[in-house]
Amino acid sequence: MGANSSQEQNGAFPPGEVVHCEDSGTFGGGPHEILEVTKLLESVSIPCCLLGVAALRYYGAGRVQYDWEICVRRDMLEIASTLLKSEPHIRTYEPAPAHSTQLFSMIHTYPRFKVRDLHLFFVLTPDDDYHFNCSSSNIERSYLGLPYPKLQLHAQSLLDSHDLVSLTDLIDGMNLTEEWGQQNLDLSNSQDIVWAKRKNREIQEIIPDPDESCWHEKIEKPFSRAETWAEIVRTKERRLGDECPRETWATRFRAHNSEDPRIELQGDF
Repeated sequence: MGANSSQEQNGAFPPGEVVHCEDSGTFGGGPHEILEVTKLLESVSIPCCLLGVAALRYYGAGRVQYDWEICVRRDMLEIASTLLKSEPHIRTYEPAPAHSTQLFSMIHTYPRFKVRDLHLFFVLTPDDDYHFNCSSSNIERSYLGLPYPKLQLHAQSLLDSHDLVSLTDLIDGMNLTEEWGQQNLDLSNSQDIVWAKRKNREIQEIIPDPDESCWHEKIEKPFSRAETWAEIVRTKERRLGDECPRETWATRFRAHNSEDPRIELQGDF
């Protein structure tokens, strides 16, 4: 089936892995082990979802992954962390040193764990950091049963939070079109400035030094969502490198007429 079919781009396919030109990988692997973490959280009524690099790879982006980001509702973040530190789970998951700092992210402030006897790390993160509502109705399951954000909601959250690097990778991973965005997204007005200002106040409370907090803050300047979407989808071919010949590759990560990334090599996601 072609990469631009309406069935594929509306997320109707069963899940799977990735076909792309650029190399990617997961440092430490671990989808089966991470599935056990998500099952544990869900067993005590803590909804969770894989976001960050894991979600982008699920949707076909060629990202290298080191830590898994397991998103939960903010009001359940401490509950989830305490659960993993309690018996008997502390025998499987040990607290790990904080994540290294990243631009425009507070991930280094959230609970990080290591799966014992494996070089496998995951971080518990709050859903509002992603402009995402972590509820079961907003999640789809991979072939293995891992919870990921639904395609439309993931794209909308990246657009509303003005995370253009991740949005570009999602567009190239799924080979999304301008028309898909018009049909499935809210492209009116600008990104969510109210959310950005609220997040920045929270960041400044944690990091009072403005010379430090500025590296983690969100963009407050308004940009048209429609123009942002159009600009990124119209420049897919421009992002192709010499290693991705245009007669073969539709985007950096998708060959022409390739299957939905979620149904290729289903066992890894």
